[in-house]
Amino acid sequence: MDGLDEYEGEHEELVQVIKIFAMNPNVKLCIASRPWNVFEAAFGDDPIRKLYLQDLNRPDIALYVKNKLEDRPDFQKLRWQNPEADELIKKLVDKSQGVFLWVFLVVRSLIHGLQNADRIIDLRRRLCAFPSDLNKFFNHILLSIDPIYRSQTAKGFQAALSARDLLSVPNFWFLDLEEEHPDFVIEMQTPDPDIEDLRAKMEKFRVEDMTKRINGRFNGLLEVTVSKDVDFPMGHKVDFLHRTVKDFLLTKDMQVLLSD
Repeated sequence: MDGLDEYEGEHEELVQVIKIFAMNPNVKLCIASRPWNVFEAAFGDDPIRKLYLQDLNRPDIALYVKNKLEDRPDFQKLRWQNPEADELIKKLVDKSQGVFLWVFLVVRSLIHGLQNADRIIDLRRRLCAFPSDLNKFFNHILLSIDPIYRSQTAKGFQAALSARDLLSVPNFWFLDLEEEHPDFVIEMQTPDPDIEDLRAKMEKFRVEDMTKRINGRFNGLLEVTVSKDVDFPMGHKVDFLHRTVKDFLLTKDMQVLLSD
């Protein structure tokens, strides 16, 4: 059972249900949660059967940070100029709490800062601005989206959430077209076979423009990736950055926000 802390009911009742299952000699349970007091009190007394993910993942996360961030020439230059760079790395690994996705996102932001010649104080601000809790972090990303885009962002998220399969980049282009011309489907004419080459070139331009729009509107929570699947025009598909992003957007609070 994963994410006990995400249960929206009474956690004490959840604990009792789990204990009832555990009494069955033919049932083995593996449960996961953030270290909340209610779960620590119920299941945290046996150190042999209890694992803290951050303790297991720390060496791997430290290695990832070294390979992706510390070994970069621009970071090495910064470290030579300011020894506080080592403290930044330590704080990054400590704050990760064993969550690789969080580390990936923060390292990406720090690399962006290095490309902009950020100072140590700027990189520290970037690190401190990222909440350790993923849901709070995703909320932070949503709030940082330009208000001008929020209507299209909400519509795009809802389309991606309700789709049975992954959407293609042109799907998002049609969402934009619908906003500009609500009756475009009715007015659309059957394409002339003689202009198929022109249509293909226009499709390429649409994918390029729409990819830029997607990057700007969703702050990385939806990503455009290359696919060899023939169902995706121009080989591009749009997917959530991670399964946890989709779960976050399906919460009641986010659904209310996206429907406003």
